[in-house]
Amino acid sequence: MSLSTIRAHMECDGCGKPMSFDLDAACNPPAGWSLFDVAVDACRGGHVREGRGLSSVQGESEKCLCAACTSTVDAIETPDDRNATDAEIAEALEAELYAPAAQPVRL
Repeated sequence: MSLSTIRAHMECDGCGKPMSFDLDAACNPPAGWSLFDVAVDACRGGHVREGRGLSSVQGESEKCLCAACTSTVDAIETPDDRNATDAEIAEALEAELYAPAAQPVRL
């Protein structure tokens, strides 16, 4: 019998929702990498098992973000088109979390 798939279950560092990634069992990671490093690299690759958009790894502290949080952070306009900082990511996600819900249209 051979090992075919390793599944990594993670939580989004933005909203806390679960994400799952199928890791290649034949993966030969660089020396010194842990299984956690392989899972973060899978998140960086963007292919969430559930297929609901693309995940990402962003910020100085390498936050693993789900598709919804990735979209929110990608919308941040930064000077000189640089990557968003951890503080900018936290501010954008907090603003999205506390944004007023769309009101129903009354006819």
